[in-house]
Amino acid sequence: MQETGVKKPTVDIKYAAKFVRKVETRFQRVQQCHVYPLFLDILKSYTENKKSLDDVIMEVNFLFIGHDDLIDDFTNFLP
Repeated sequence: MQETGVKKPTVDIKYAAKFVRKVETRFQRVQQCHVYPLFLDILKSYTENKKSLDDVIMEVNFLFIGHDDLIDDFTNFLP
């Protein structure tokens, strides 16, 4: 768990919004519709200091297995 009061680096808001939309669009199929909400939950946990950046990276890499382009884009999305 990350310490509270630690200022997190910022990300490019336009790039972040575009990336999140890409994830949402990719996982709209019924068989994969659970992925997008899980992704948002992982990000929320990080912003609430409930997960470390290392945990977020590990969980998103697992969540996006088979979607190497999203994994690559996610590394650019990170603060």
